[in-house]
Amino acid sequence: MENFLTSLKVVTPLILMMVTGYISKRAKILDSDLVRKINNLVFRIFLPALLFRQIYALDPGKDINLYFIAYSMSSLAVVIILSFFIVPIYEKDRKKAGVVIQALYRGNFILFGFAISYSLYGESAMGPTSVLVALCVPIFNIVSVVILGYFRQSKPNLKGAFLDVIKTPCVIAAIAAALGLVLGVEIPETFMGALQDVGNVTMPLALILTGATFTIKGFVRYRTHILLVSLLKLLIIPVVVLGAGAILGFRNESLVALLSMMATPIAVSAVPTAEMMGSDGELSAQLTIATSALCVVTLFLLILGLKSFSLI
Repeated sequence: MENFLTSLKVVTPLILMMVTGYISKRAKILDSDLVRKINNLVFRIFLPALLFRQIYALDPGKDINLYFIAYSMSSLAVVIILSFFIVPIYEKDRKKAGVVIQALYRGNFILFGFAISYSLYGESAMGPTSVLVALCVPIFNIVSVVILGYFRQSKPNLKGAFLDVIKTPCVIAAIAAALGLVLGVEIPETFMGALQDVGNVTMPLALILTGATFTIKGFVRYRTHILLVSLLKLLIIPVVVLGAGAILGFRNESLVALLSMMATPIAVSAVPTAEMMGSDGELSAQLTIATSALCVVTLFLLILGLKSFSLI
C-alpha cells in the first residue's frame, strides 16, 4: 500500500496540472494563440533557466558517473538504431516511418524528468537527471533532423542542423552552465535565487500548457500508430532499459533518471521538427498528445513496479 501511495503521489500532480490546462482551454480561459505564445516563453526562457540552474548546481564528484552515462547513452543509441532498421519494415510510408522512429526515442525529458525526480527525491537528488538532460537535448535535435531528412528522401543538412541545435536556448543554457561549473565561475546568489523562482514556475506551467493541447481529433485515423508507439515508447522500451539497468546495479536517482529518459511522453518539439522536415506533422502531433495523456498511467505502473522491487 505504501508503494502504491508513493507512486500515486508522483503522478497525481502531473494529472491535475494537465487537467487544469485542458479545462482552461475548454472554458476558453486559454486559446490556441495564447498557448502558443506562453509555450514559446517556456521553451525560450523558463526551461533554459531551470536547466542552467540544475547543471550549474551539479557536484561532479557525486553526480557524474561515467559508467551510468555510458549505459544511458548506449541504451539510447540501441533504441535509435533498432528503430531505424525495424520501423520501415512495417511502415512503408517513409514520412510516417521517420515520425515513428523519432517518437520512439525523443521524450519530453526536460519537463517530465525534472518533475518526476523532484517528486521522488527532492531537488538535492536531481543530479543524474540533469546530466542526462544536458546530453540528450542536443542528441535528440540532431538525430531527429538526420532521420526525418533521410526518410523524406532528401539529403540532410547536417551543418544547418548542427547550427540550429547550437542556437537552441536549452542547449545554450546547458553549455553556459557546464562552462561555468568547469571554470569555477562564481554566480551571485541573487541571480541564482531568481533562477530558482523561475524554475519553480516552469514545471507546473509547462504541464498546464501540455494539457491545453489535448484533442481527440485524428485519434481514429491514427489509432494503430498510436497504440503501437504508445505501448513501445511508454512501456516496453522502458521496462527493458530499466530492467537491464537494475541488473547492472543502478538504483534510486540513477534509475529515476533512466525512467525519465525512456518512459516520458514524446517531446512537444518533435511536432514542429517533423513539420519543418516535411514529414507527417499530423501523425507526430497525435502521437505527442496520446503519449502525454497515457503516460500518467504507465509512469504510475513503472514507478509502482520499481518501488515494489525496492529499486527506488
